[in-house]
Amino acid sequence: MLLQLEGLGRRFGAVWAFRALSLCAERGEVISLVGPNGAGKTTLLKVLSTLLTPSEGRGVLDGHCLAASPAKVRAAVAWVPATERGFFARLTGLQNLRFHAGLLGLGKKTLQQRISGLGESPTLEAALKTPYYLGSAGMRQSLHLARALLAQPRVLLLDEPTRSLDGDTRRQMWALFQAAAQQSLVILASHSPEEIAVLGARQILLKATA
Repeated sequence: MLLQLEGLGRRFGAVWAFRALSLCAERGEVISLVGPNGAGKTTLLKVLSTLLTPSEGRGVLDGHCLAASPAKVRAAVAWVPATERGFFARLTGLQNLRFHAGLLGLGKKTLQQRISGLGESPTLEAALKTPYYLGSAGMRQSLHLARALLAQPRVLLLDEPTRSLDGDTRRQMWALFQAAAQQSLVILASHSPEEIAVLGARQILLKATA
């Protein structure tokens, strides 16, 4: 099993973001975290990415304990947060991806193969040719996703990845998520019933705790 959570919880002081969460998931699945604002969706994604440590319970990802082996967990995970940071503003999308590919030890040929493997996306194609600071929200988000997939992660974590995007761009992003799910476990926070339905996602309901 790629991901196993047993009674997992995270708190901040006396306040629990979420707790008593148990889950098993395998590669090829799409899991949607649903629930109201403040229910702990982003916090759970941060725990799975090892940005935060769990306060209770046990989590194992790709055979490694979240708390005891965070470096090994990070090697299997790609995290796309709800932010537009992390790119050089005046470089094109392709130039930015070449930089990040170099950090991974990937050559130009491998980079092109992995970009091509994401399928056709007019938004991503435009983003590759455009300086990052001139890109639309959809173009920037498609670059974040493409960068995350360069390393071919075992688990892809997405925090509201289609927020503020128009209908056409959302559909293109959904196609990219589906392509990613061919080789990865995809876990995303979402408020969109349409998105969940299109992706055929298994829903995990998180509730705000007292």
